[in-house]
Amino acid sequence: NEGGADSFNGGRKLRPLITRIYSCPTSAANTNFDHRFNMAEQNKRELMMLNSETQHPPVMVSSRWNPTPDHLKALEEIYQQGTRTPSADHMKQITAQLRRYGKIEAKNVFYWLQIPKQQSP
Repeated sequence: NEGGADSFNGGRKLRPLITRIYSCPTSAANTNFDHRFNMAEQNKRELMMLNSETQHPPVMVSSRWNPTPDHLKALEEIYQQGTRTPSADHMKQITAQLRRYGKIEAKNVFYWLQIPKQQSP
């Protein structure tokens, strides 16, 4: 016993302090595959999100009513006929007719008719 280490331990062979981990090669391969698959799925989702953002930018929705020229023409005719404060039922009828020209609500009709208009010469 040259170094004296074996004689100190009674000639026994010591077990290493760090245990070796024997892994199943298929288990390691599956773990690696699962990780790559998950990363690929995540990249695919991110790419789809980016593509959808570039193709469909966020739409700004305004709550303000923007009358079309046809709305204005019809409302001016109604105003010229003397209609200033229509009943609720009449306002619903007017609104229903004006919807063929675009988005409009009864309150738009009501407020538009309330604004004093300048008489043309």
